[in-house]
Amino acid sequence: MVSRLKKTKPVALIFTSICLVLSFVHAAIFIVVHADHDCTGEACHVCASLKCAKDTLKRLVAALPLISVVSPSCVSFFVLYGFFEKYYVNWESTPVQARVRLND
Repeated sequence: MVSRLKKTKPVALIFTSICLVLSFVHAAIFIVVHADHDCTGEACHVCASLKCAKDTLKRLVAALPLISVVSPSCVSFFVLYGFFEKYYVNWESTPVQARVRLND
């Protein structure tokens, strides 16, 4: 069970990072491609999508200072956690995993 959790943490971190970068790139590409569209008026769907993409970019850019502070601390936490877990915690020492028979 523990080994499965060890495998999924890095995968989830990488997947989340990729999703964040792809949303940033997708919003930027959408704005560039649809910058000179023919507006149909007040109920223009492209204008609404452009506004949503611009808001996404603004939120991501506003979060960059926080991400630049949090990311190194998260990486250092995971490194220290892995070091602590490897050298100071012995997960294999539980009576259940050692198959110790506990008689009264």
